[in-house]
Amino acid sequence: MASILSEKSQNPGELTIFKICIGFGISMKQFYSSKLFDLENIDVEKVYKF
Repeated sequence: MASILSEKSQNPGELTIFKICIGFGISMKQFYSSKLFDLENIDVEKVYKF
């Protein structure tokens, strides 16, 4: 979690996401249904490093 928050790990794996969801008491479906994952909320240039 510390690596994610400090941006050392910018691409956590599914197992890490699953563990985070367990910690917050939510399902992965709930996690990924967040508006944060809507395309208009994603910095595409940062993701693809244009």
